[in-house]
Amino acid sequence: MKKATKDDYINQISDIFYEAVEKDLAPWSKPWKAEDFKYNSHNPMSKSAYKGNNALLLETLKLTKGYESNAWLTFNQIKELGGSIEKGSKSAPVVFYSKLKKTDEELAQDDKNEYKFILKKYSVFNLDQVRGLSEEKLSKLKLDEEELAKNDFLTIDECEEILNKADVKIFNSPQSRAFYMPEKDEIHLPLKEQFSSLEAYYSVAFHELGHSTGHKDRLDRDLSGKFGTESYAKEELRAEIYSFLQAKELGIDYNLENHQSYVKSWTNQFKDKREEIYEAVKDSLKMVEYVRENYIEKALEFKSESKENSLLDKVVDYAKDEAKDEIKDKVKELNPKVFDELNESLAAFVGIESNPIKKTKDILFQA
Repeated sequence: MKKATKDDYINQISDIFYEAVEKDLAPWSKPWKAEDFKYNSHNPMSKSAYKGNNALLLETLKLTKGYESNAWLTFNQIKELGGSIEKGSKSAPVVFYSKLKKTDEELAQDDKNEYKFILKKYSVFNLDQVRGLSEEKLSKLKLDEEELAKNDFLTIDECEEILNKADVKIFNSPQSRAFYMPEKDEIHLPLKEQFSSLEAYYSVAFHELGHSTGHKDRLDRDLSGKFGTESYAKEELRAEIYSFLQAKELGIDYNLENHQSYVKSWTNQFKDKREEIYEAVKDSLKMVEYVRENYIEKALEFKSESKENSLLDKVVDYAKDEAKDEIKDKVKELNPKVFDELNESLAAFVGIESNPIKKTKDILFQA
């Protein structure tokens, strides 16, 4: 771990993102299949996956440097494993914020928050940069990667549910382009059958949803730019990076078809490319967080509640009585031990999966 100033870190990562864009190797400048997101940047020793800006930075370095591995380790971890770093290798920066309580003196100067956040920077190396590890240890690290593999890929129905829960109107019609209208707060999309696949449709739909987060009542970005202007280029770059990050988080295909070919031309309009690319990355992470908190979590929570209600209805149906609400109340009056005594044959008969008796008991008698 090294002490780092925020400016040092920003300069370092800005250079990394800038180099990737210049070489057309930024992760958001190419299409990805959902299965490509199964394995992500991680530390196999701490068994933790990198998130946010750290994850995007390491994915970018993996592409620009041509690494095959998703594993990243600190110098001390490599030493602990009995390995060494290839001569001439450069480390990658990852940062975390530590939450510390302010001193009385600091509180006297600023009492709005009793805590402060301290930036801590770590240097990590890709496993491809490591030499001298035994096959046994390499195999163990690969097994650790399997434990961190992403398996919760969203279905098309779940993607649709997320869009339905968004507080922006979405219209589909026979047309050749997709766009967001900030003055009306509307997303306009071609018909689904006009796309090469449903995955392509949802990639574009989420891209436009990203634009909608810039509305004055949401994250309030400048959406006034017309095609060909610098402000338009700034917003498109943000939506592009956001779309990649969103696809990666949800586990869906990322394919904006012809959009990626414009990325480099957009950045050519910036007076200070490094700073603008960094700002775009920072804003895109805010966009992902906004969509997650306001749309995704609500949509998936609603789906979970619907499943629980469906489970209750199956129990009621089993009782074969039309007065469902009355029966629900009667079932809830039963002693919870009754459910412990029901056997799995009842579950098979009712047709409920995944330890149904215990789950039904938990739902009916939850505190």
